[in-house]
Amino acid sequence: MLAWEPLRLDGRLYGGLRWEPAEEVTLRGRVLILHEFDGLGPESLWLLREWRARGWGGVAADLYGVSLRPRFAGEAALRARALRGLRGPLRARVRGWWEHLLTLPGYRKESLLLFGSSFGGHAVLEGLRAGLRPLGALTVYGYLDPSPEGLPGDVPLLAIVAGKDAVVPPENGGSFLADWGMRGTPGRGVLFPGAPHGFLRPGRSPEGRVWAKRAWCEVDRFLSDLERGEWSR
Repeated sequence: MLAWEPLRLDGRLYGGLRWEPAEEVTLRGRVLILHEFDGLGPESLWLLREWRARGWGGVAADLYGVSLRPRFAGEAALRARALRGLRGPLRARVRGWWEHLLTLPGYRKESLLLFGSSFGGHAVLEGLRAGLRPLGALTVYGYLDPSPEGLPGDVPLLAIVAGKDAVVPPENGGSFLADWGMRGTPGRGVLFPGAPHGFLRPGRSPEGRVWAKRAWCEVDRFLSDLERGEWSR
């Protein structure tokens, strides 16, 4: 069942999409999905379906606010850039959604994931820096700082970096993965050398669909490792 999930935070209304299965279906867990720069939209619904196919329920969250939802790409880019620069409000919104989800039936932090790509991938990392401790976190071609400074050392992280990224400087991704690997943080860092930014989006080129398939294989591998207790705390 797909439903509208409202959140009121600091006087502003935010809206999300929540999917819950029929009562007879047992979920593997739940996931908080953080959107790309263009806000909550068709891609958010598509991602919910991808996670549903893997046996996960969850919420695709709105980080801009219902009244400030972007109307066109240029406006969306400005909103995303502003939130990336003002990390405090971004962290507060991710935390707000996290805390709200934990009030819903069936949502527990020990079985809740954080997932995002591009701007959403950046928001995932800022949520971790804000003190969230999910079962695991996943960022796909997210906006990365050159260093993983401030990230917790006890949350398994899957970071997939695009080697031919025209949006996020590839050198940032390489530096992030190298530094993160030296810290012994649980999880996995993966570099796709020939992949462009945005390859996870549906409807891309045949080459892009190959990269997307590889990325989802990495996601499935990461989820299986989590369920086996590969990085038990």
